[in-house]
Amino acid sequence: MSSENQKEKVKRIVEKSAQDEGMSPMSPPDYMNPPSKIDLVPYEQLPLPIKILIDEHKTASSFMDLMENTLIEFHNSQYNYSKEMSENFRKFFEFFDTKLLPHHQKEDKYLFPFLEKYLIKKGEHSKYMSFDNKYETSIDLMEDDHLKMMQVGSLIFNLLGIFVRIPDKTSRQIIGDIIYNKGIELIELIRLHIYQEENIIFPQACQYLTIDEFKQIEKHIH
Repeated sequence: MSSENQKEKVKRIVEKSAQDEGMSPMSPPDYMNPPSKIDLVPYEQLPLPIKILIDEHKTASSFMDLMENTLIEFHNSQYNYSKEMSENFRKFFEFFDTKLLPHHQKEDKYLFPFLEKYLIKKGEHSKYMSFDNKYETSIDLMEDDHLKMMQVGSLIFNLLGIFVRIPDKTSRQIIGDIIYNKGIELIELIRLHIYQEENIIFPQACQYLTIDEFKQIEKHIH
């Protein structure tokens, strides 16, 4: 995107904010206190694909706790890297690569396209169109989160590889600070993302998608 296009997009967003106090997927409310909540479907009554995705979220939560606790220990020890920390980071990134990223692909390829179609049809999208002539919905935010998680996770993984190979204490301190801050950012992003999916995206899917559509999704993610 050219700098002129970027400036024009920012200008339109600012003008929209001044004229329109309504909510937009580009300016979401406090995620713990949304302006209106969709009725949640009891777990037992959820379509199987949604159950599978929620179960995978539960598994992710345990690895988030492991990563957060290890990062805090790493920080509090002044980045005195222990074998236990190394093993915990290894477990997290193994999960990240083999479970979390495939989980995102399931959503991106099979669930989100169905739901996005309904959100646009129901008018649940931004008033302005993006430069590729595509309405922007909450699905765009979820996909952006997936991309950002992959980018931040890759950065942390690579920095850890550099950290263990650099003997200079000052350099290790600087890299350790980045690892800690980016690691906490990643954990908070994933937790927020899970909350938004389970309280907004998945309930919308249950509300709009048909039984046949869920069966099509089930073939790919079961």
